[in-house]
Amino acid sequence: MELKRCLLGVPYVNDVVINGPLFAGFTAETTLFPLTLLGNRAIVLRKVIYESLLTYLDKMLGSGYKALLYHVGVNVGRDAFKDHEKIVGRDPKALTTLLEILFRNTGYGVLKILELNEEKKRVRVRVYNCFECEIFKKSGEPSSSFIRGFISGWFT
Repeated sequence: MELKRCLLGVPYVNDVVINGPLFAGFTAETTLFPLTLLGNRAIVLRKVIYESLLTYLDKMLGSGYKALLYHVGVNVGRDAFKDHEKIVGRDPKALTTLLEILFRNTGYGVLKILELNEEKKRVRVRVYNCFECEIFKKSGEPSSSFIRGFISGWFT
């Protein structure tokens, strides 16, 4: 209870709930629902889930799934940009900083913006530890169709 009292003294901490193990070697948050991020409901997909989803699409649709994921990513990226604009306004530095932070916090990977030239309409980015590439690493052809589309959509 010392920890609880200490945490309650931290600014912005309103409540502290301490959960014990549910069974041997496993504990989880059991009181908060739904999970939210920036005021919107969020979901968490463990690797076993998104890996199964993407490899199944690859198996069922072949190379066509890459085009599908790319176009889905473009639309998601455009919507994400509009949402980010509502949060920080139109300032390019604030927008790209928010993008980099949320990209990392949502588990997509570590996004680094290497060049942003609005006059030439050119952007160069590098993504480290991309969740999508990690799935297909064994195939010798890392693939990031959704993430490439997302980045394209966000910057258009």
